[in-house]
Amino acid sequence: MEKETYYISVAEAFVRKETYGENYEFVIRATEEEAESLMEHMNTLQTDDEKSHFKAMIPYKSNETDSTNLEFKDDMKTLYRKIHELGTEETKQHIESMNIVQV
Repeated sequence: MEKETYYISVAEAFVRKETYGENYEFVIRATEEEAESLMEHMNTLQTDDEKSHFKAMIPYKSNETDSTNLEFKDDMKTLYRKIHELGTEETKQHIESMNIVQV
């Protein structure tokens, strides 16, 4: 399958072929299936974030070792690894400079 250019925003949780004047953080070259997989992963992250948000409101419970928080961190690292793998050279350099994942 042919790879196309997609624009990614982790902050806004989108994967799009066009920018529509929106801000994006990364550019990747991916098949439609790979782009859909990234979007599904972002949806999972939003769910994880909502779960950890509610647990953060409990003042006596540390969230550093909480399974929900650890799951969110692992999912975020996986997302950045996938973006790095599919990214343009500029995207790869940007992610490497962020020191989020080991490449």
